[in-house]
Amino acid sequence: MDAVVITGDLFDGRIRLDAETISRLKRLSCPVYFVSGNHDGYSGARKIKLILSEAGVRVLNSEMFVHDGQLFPIDLINSYLFGYNQVMNQYKSTKVYFFHGSGIFGLPMRLSARFEIALYTFRPTI
Repeated sequence: MDAVVITGDLFDGRIRLDAETISRLKRLSCPVYFVSGNHDGYSGARKIKLILSEAGVRVLNSEMFVHDGQLFPIDLINSYLFGYNQVMNQYKSTKVYFFHGSGIFGLPMRLSARFEIALYTFRPTI
């Protein structure tokens, strides 16, 4: 494994990961990156970023992270508002991947959106 990228919503208003739990990321022998999601803000984004930084995670700053949504019709609303909300897309000169997510928020169910953990292989362009 070359790198781990945590793509937001690691923290949630109800789930509190503490510094001891996050410090286990130090055991990885590859770089770990984190970009915050919309739910991370519910738990105090500054504190979250500090805990992650102290664990050696490289915290990336980004704009609002959008994903496909957990329940119908959120997936349709996201498609309408953002024009795209899943798979690989192009935004200006940057490739953007919109994520279905791997967990739940609120109700313990997902309708019309699959769980997803993405694995990428990057190759240099010639």
